Amino acid sequence: MNSVTGDNVHGNSNSIPSKGETLAEFQTREPVNFGKYQVKVLMTYVDSMHSAKFTQYVGKDVKNFDSRREALDSEQRLIPGQIKSITDTMINGVKQLEHYRSLDYIEPRYNPDNVKNEEAKEFVVAVMEEIASDIKQVEKHIERSSSAATNASQAIAHQEERP
Repeated sequence: MNSVTGDNVHGNSNSIPSKGETLAEFQTREPVNFGKYQVKVLMTYVDSMHSAKFTQYVGKDVKNFDSRREALDSEQRLIPGQIKSITDTMINGVKQLEHYRSLDYIEPRYNPDNVKNEEAKEFVVAVMEEIASDIKQVEKHIERSSSAATNASQAIAHQEERP
């Protein structure tokens, strides 16, 4: 059971977008199932970001983290592999956020029960805010990582200029 919508999480095969189908097209084709799909994707996003399965990296000054969430929330400089692992995990959530912010988005009805429907709406809004915040944090990590690489290459170039 889906704890947010109260529905069975194992829906029929039509309850996911077809290959190449946009979320707007899917929502138009399957308006009843779109809300369930959206909640399922967002629950997976939250679970994946908090999952303890995060690759361990080795190298000088590399800090390892227990989860993508811990790494993303850290002020430590992340290496490109860590950033890629985080952004690969975020991709479906980012697609949901883009559709959520688009003019094509129609707020779905998540559950016929008004209380459960409101709980699902609150969950969606909270996760959308989390994704937007995560995007900003990734951008900071990318900037921090690239500026460290730039500083290192400038230092190497400066060393090569010396006689």
